[in-house]
Amino acid sequence: VTNGGYSTVTPKRLLDTREVGQGPCVTGTRDLVVAGGITGVPADAGAVALNVTVVTPWTPGFLTVFPKGDPRPLASSLNYEAGSIVANTVYAKVGADASISIYANAGCPHVLVDLVGYFDGVRPLAPGGFGPLTPTRILDTREAGQGPCLTGSRDVQIRGLAGVPESAGSVALNVTAVNPSLPGFLTLWPSTDLRPLASSANYLAGKVTPNGVTVKIGETGKISIFAQQGCPNIVVDVVGYFEGGDLIGETGFVGVAPHRLLDTREAGQGPCVNGVRTLTVTGGTTTIPTNATAISVNLTAVGASLPGYLTAYPAGGLRPTV
Repeated sequence: VTNGGYSTVTPKRLLDTREVGQGPCVTGTRDLVVAGGITGVPADAGAVALNVTVVTPWTPGFLTVFPKGDPRPLASSLNYEAGSIVANTVYAKVGADASISIYANAGCPHVLVDLVGYFDGVRPLAPGGFGPLTPTRILDTREAGQGPCLTGSRDVQIRGLAGVPESAGSVALNVTAVNPSLPGFLTLWPSTDLRPLASSANYLAGKVTPNGVTVKIGETGKISIFAQQGCPNIVVDVVGYFEGGDLIGETGFVGVAPHRLLDTREAGQGPCVNGVRTLTVTGGTTTIPTNATAISVNLTAVGASLPGYLTAYPAGGLRPTV
């Protein structure tokens, strides 16, 4: 495995506070072992890739996921409303005792944590390797001197901030849209590229919507953020970076300009998904080489007639219970 490289796993549930013996709902901080033992993750892993879900909190609030043993940072991993079910991708640095800490500021939410992969912890990083960081806030347009809310596009400096080195090729972020006046979407992309047809987060009027986003850094060390409409306030927290370079190792990450692989609303790509659908993600026009072992995607469910959930997993394998 490349130093800092990513290893996929069949998704596995590490925590469900609704289950007997795993509760109660989270008030304050709770520690969770994410490496070693029965997790299937090597004890010396540097970071884990998780899907974290909040279920039916009593009041609005947020979760912060951070390395156990570190001071709790000013950052959010997921924002929720009373009675909601909200999920987000989280890259978390492994802290003391092979554990992470999960903090809920209000509402005593039930919390589900599903493991989807891990990053090797050996340094120095090889090209494409992941460097986990304690989450750090680099932008909050609600704060004096950082606003106003976002109309159109804004460039944000990444390299040289929050522990991201000048050598970084891509950055892992948690991006939150706060109280837009209209529904819309955000797109994040390398600042020196043209804005692509892709969405990084979709938001509703008056809501707080977070999403984990991995984005390639532009040649000037910046990324661009576009808000389609509604002038949302934007909060950006850095959670890690991927080392740049030309000779990416076997398990290293390669950032690309976002592009859309599927939109079932479009003619010839539908209909809506009812059950299982298989999607080709490498080769052909995807721009992803056929020898890739995993991909980073933003998956959006639009206009469902009933509540439910999506599970993405390797084609040909058994569907996991996550």
